[in-house]
Amino acid sequence: MTGTSDLPLCQSIVTADSRGWKPRILWGNNSSSNRRKKRKEVAEEEEDEESEEKKRKSPEASREQDELDSPGGAGPGDAASTPAGRGGHLPALFSLVCTICAVLGGACRGTGAPPPPPRPQRRPLLPDCPSPPLHGGRGDAGRERPLTCGGPGLQQPRLWRSPRGTTALRVQFGDGSSHDFPSCWLRDNCPCDLCYDHKSFTRRLVLDDWDQDDYPAHVEVLAPEVRLTWKSGHESLFHGRWLQDRAFAESSRRRQRAFAALAKDLWGPGFTVDAFEFEELMEDEATLLKWLVSLEKKGITLIKNTPQEPKACFNIVNKVGFVKPTHYGMHYPIRNKVGANSLAYTDSRLGMHNDLPYYHHVPGIIFLHCLIQFEGAGGENDLADGFYVAEHLKRNHPREYRLLTETPVYFWNKGSALVAQETTEFHKLLNIPLIVEDRAGRVVRVNNSQLRASHLDLPPETVSDWYRALRLYNEVMGRLAIRLKLNDGETLVMDNTRLLHGRTAYEGGKGERYMDQTYLDWDEALSTRRVLQERLRAHAE
Repeated sequence: MTGTSDLPLCQSIVTADSRGWKPRILWGNNSSSNRRKKRKEVAEEEEDEESEEKKRKSPEASREQDELDSPGGAGPGDAASTPAGRGGHLPALFSLVCTICAVLGGACRGTGAPPPPPRPQRRPLLPDCPSPPLHGGRGDAGRERPLTCGGPGLQQPRLWRSPRGTTALRVQFGDGSSHDFPSCWLRDNCPCDLCYDHKSFTRRLVLDDWDQDDYPAHVEVLAPEVRLTWKSGHESLFHGRWLQDRAFAESSRRRQRAFAALAKDLWGPGFTVDAFEFEELMEDEATLLKWLVSLEKKGITLIKNTPQEPKACFNIVNKVGFVKPTHYGMHYPIRNKVGANSLAYTDSRLGMHNDLPYYHHVPGIIFLHCLIQFEGAGGENDLADGFYVAEHLKRNHPREYRLLTETPVYFWNKGSALVAQETTEFHKLLNIPLIVEDRAGRVVRVNNSQLRASHLDLPPETVSDWYRALRLYNEVMGRLAIRLKLNDGETLVMDNTRLLHGRTAYEGGKGERYMDQTYLDWDEALSTRRVLQERLRAHAE
C-alpha cells in the first residue's frame, strides 16, 4: 500500500472512490484567482470522471473490471491498472485506511471486519470527499483547523501548518484517535541507522546536525510504516504503532508518566503494611514485581523470614540493584554501644526522622532487618507517611505548609569511625526545606531529623513563626502515625524520601536489641520494576 506526494508548502488531500485514487493538492496561496482556477480545474476533472464512468458501465468494461478484481488479475494498485496521474503519485501521507488499523490489530470501522494483511498495493477504500478550503476555519483560540475528509474507517495523515508557522503531521489511527506530530520532533527522533544507534538506544544526532525548520516535503505510506523525505533530502521511516505510543495526547503522556513513576497511595492511622516472604522474593519474579510496586506506591513493606544473619538483605538488594554505601559503610549494626557516634547506636528514644537528610542524594530505600528484638517494653517503631502529613498540612494549614516548603534548614553530621568499615572522618552538611516540591507543586521528598544544625539562614523576626510550623509538622506526624514492633527475622523496608520513622526507648541493660541496616537507591528499584513489567507484560499504575 503506497502513496507519494511532494509538499511545497503545507497542505494536501486525497480522495478516492471505486474508480481509483484521485489526488487534489491545495497550495499555500489561497487567492481568489487561484480558487477560481482550481474550481474550474476540479469541474473539468469531474466531467472526465463522469465520462469514464459511463464507459465503465458498458458490458465490456464490466468484464475487464472483473478480470482486474480477480485473484489472477492486476489489482487497482498494480502498475498495470494505475495510469499516470491517477494513482502514480499520491499526495502527502494518503490515508492509512487499514494500514495503521492492521498494525494496531483493530477491525475496519467501515465494515466491522478484521483488517486484511498488508499487501503492496493500493486499495480504493476512501469515499468521495469534496475539496475543502485551505483552512477549515478557526477555533476559539484562533488555531487553524487541519483539512479533514469524512468517511467510515478513515485514517488520513497529512502535513499542516499552524498559525505560528510550524509544521506537524496529523494522523488518524484505526481506533478513531487523531494525533499531531510536530515536524521538529519527528526529525529529532528519526530512527534510521544514521540518526539512531539501536544497540545502545541512543541518538547519534546532535542538534547541530539538523535544521529546526526542516519539514517532510515528500511522504509515502508503506504498510505498516510511513516514509518521510525531508526538504533537506534526509529520509525517515516510522512505524504506526511507534507513533501512536508516543502521541502527544494527554492519555499517552499520562501513561508514560505512570511507567516512569507510579502514583502514590497515601495512608494514615489504621494502615496495614503489606507483607512478603523472603524466599518468594528471591525465587519468583512476579512476587518481586508485586513487592516493588507496593513499595513504590505505599512507601513501606514487610519481609518475613529473612535469614537471621548480618547482611542477609544483601541478597534482595543485589537482586534489584546495588548496595548504596555511606560513611557508615555498606551496612551497619544498630545496637546499644558505649561511646556511640550516632544516637541510633543507643537505647534512647528516636524522634520521627528520615535517615541521612544531610545527603544531597539521600539513600532511597532502607532495609531494617531485625536479628534480635528486645523482649521487654520499648523498641517499637513509629511510622508515618510523610507525603500524607504534607497533604494534611497543605489542606488544613496552608500558611505553615508554605513556610516548611520555602524555608531551607541545615542538616549535618560530623564524626569519626568506630569500626573499620566506616569513613575515618566525616562532615556532611546540606541546606534543604523540610518539605520539597517539584515544579508542578507535588511533594517529592520530606525531611526531618534531630540532626538539624544550630545555624538558621533566617532573619530573626521570622524564626518564631518557623518554629511554630516545625512543631505543627511533628505533631501531625505523631497523630497520623502507626506503631509496630518487629519480630526476629522480619525486615522493614521503607522509602527514605517519604517515610518518617522513630523508635521508642528501651532499657539496653536488661536485654539486647540488634538490627542490621543497609540501603538501596531508588534509581535501581525503579529500573528493575520497569524491566519486570516489560518482561512479564504486566500493567501497574
